[in-house]
Amino acid sequence: MNNGKFDSFRLRMLIIACLMIVGFTVLLGKLWYEQICYGERYRKSITRQSVRRVRLPGMRGQIFTSDYCLLAGNAPSYDLVFYLQEMRRNSRRRTIENIRKIAVKLAAELNRSDSLSEEKIRKHIRTKPGLPLVIYKGLSEIELARAYQLMPQMPGIGIECSPIRHYPMKSMASLVVGFARSESLDEAVDRRDYFYYQSDLAGKSGVEQAFEEQAGLRSVPGLRGFPGVELIQVDHLGYVSARRLEYHPAWTGSNVVLTLDSRAQLIGEELMQGKRGALVLLNADSGEVLALVSSPHYDLARTTPVWSNRYYQQLLKDPALPMFARATSGAYMPGSIIKPLAALAALRNNWQPARRIECDGRSMIGKSSIACANRYGHGELSLPEAIERSCNDYFIEMGQEIGVEKLAEMYQEAGIGSRTGLEIGGTAGRNPLQVIEEGKYKWTQYDTALVSIGQGKVLLSPLQAAMFTAAIANGGKLMTPQLLKEVYDENGKLLFRNQSRMIRQWQLPVGALDVVRQGMYQVVNSPQGSGKGAKSQRLTVYGKTGTAEVSAGRGRLINNTWFTAFLTHNNVRYAVVVMVEEGRSGGRSCAPLARDFLERYLLGGMP
Repeated sequence: MNNGKFDSFRLRMLIIACLMIVGFTVLLGKLWYEQICYGERYRKSITRQSVRRVRLPGMRGQIFTSDYCLLAGNAPSYDLVFYLQEMRRNSRRRTIENIRKIAVKLAAELNRSDSLSEEKIRKHIRTKPGLPLVIYKGLSEIELARAYQLMPQMPGIGIECSPIRHYPMKSMASLVVGFARSESLDEAVDRRDYFYYQSDLAGKSGVEQAFEEQAGLRSVPGLRGFPGVELIQVDHLGYVSARRLEYHPAWTGSNVVLTLDSRAQLIGEELMQGKRGALVLLNADSGEVLALVSSPHYDLARTTPVWSNRYYQQLLKDPALPMFARATSGAYMPGSIIKPLAALAALRNNWQPARRIECDGRSMIGKSSIACANRYGHGELSLPEAIERSCNDYFIEMGQEIGVEKLAEMYQEAGIGSRTGLEIGGTAGRNPLQVIEEGKYKWTQYDTALVSIGQGKVLLSPLQAAMFTAAIANGGKLMTPQLLKEVYDENGKLLFRNQSRMIRQWQLPVGALDVVRQGMYQVVNSPQGSGKGAKSQRLTVYGKTGTAEVSAGRGRLINNTWFTAFLTHNNVRYAVVVMVEEGRSGGRSCAPLARDFLERYLLGGMP
């Protein structure tokens, strides 16, 4: 009986042992299966959970004038940062307290405000624990030296260098160059490709924006650099471990050379200082923009690394509008500088340049009248003499006879009412035909009289005036104005060289341009010329004055004054336009400025 009980016990133990062996065999089999068959999958999964893909911002290319004066470049900015993995304590609350304690001490040591709140710390730990927490940007040399002294005493603080935009010429050509600022995450098209996203600087106006992605051709990369990437190892809380898995540096964008001449730009800005207006200088044959001055303008150096809110608000509230690019975006009544175009419109409609018209100082259109520049009248004048004296009576009668359609057609061929094609944009102005075709305004003979002398329903920018003046100089070729000259990569390899482009060739009778040029020569070089203030003893200048009376509100009238001119010097043809808001007249306010500018730029003398 005892043997039976023993055999039964042994059987039970054997069964249990077998079950245990089977269980361990199944378990070992499962472990083998998971490790061998799925091991690689699990390893990749763990790696994905502990690796962070970090976007490294690309560095922007540089912007130069045609004589290689640096307008926009890059400079190092030294930022004080916290490496949170070195500041950790045994709880999040204590970690935050430790960070705050160090931040308060740093603020006192560097004499800076303490702006690091607990909420900012929590947000950074929650969203970007793998990246350094930037405490202060743009440390001064003194602050940088003091920070290095404090680093051994405060584990976790460090210095990181980041590129910022640098504008060494400060306000020179600021409205042409434009500005750049950090791109927002909402604008980032590649945000989903990275766990941690560090934004590029993005151009927001001017050349910085126009040549952002491409310069010249679609295949030519622009100022914006190409991002790099870094793969970092993090722990289960997201803090960086000591391991960098992979690193690919960012690339620098292309360097852009503009057509601007630094001397011309500086001289123009100096002469326009204290005035509201614009000055434009073109190569009349190629359309290259040599100077593009809008006055007043702002200081680009004060926009980097970030705009101060105080300075930005100051610019916005300034009644002189220093952020307004008058040279390209200002739409003004041209006054009498339009008369050479009106003359060309008449000449190609069989007007005889020798035809004489009596000027008695006032033109009557119905019950309305328009005064001439000489209220006593100029007497009988031919077309060149009417240009010379800027006679309203002559051009009003001529305009009435040929009609607004013929005038507007010539204005249109001169680019008025169309975009210029300049890379940084600008106004199209307004052509009388556009007003008529809209059908919202009842056109009258009085309106025709006004647009014959550059008043009323015709608007243009100083750049557009320079374009048609250049066409008068070069034989009737309306050229596309261009700011881009060349593009190079960061190693100096030429990627693109711009070519001049003609918009259209004016179809005019033989000798028509000679008639207009004769009148423009007399404007400057005749004792009776309205622009004799531009006469130079060493340069032969052809020009035209203009004065447009406009309303300034509350019943106040002001004069926007003009002088447009062309000349040839050392086998190069130039076109220049000077426009001054609230001037006396084109002859008194603008012609002398144009003379001074041309003599200083072409004949020597530093700005």
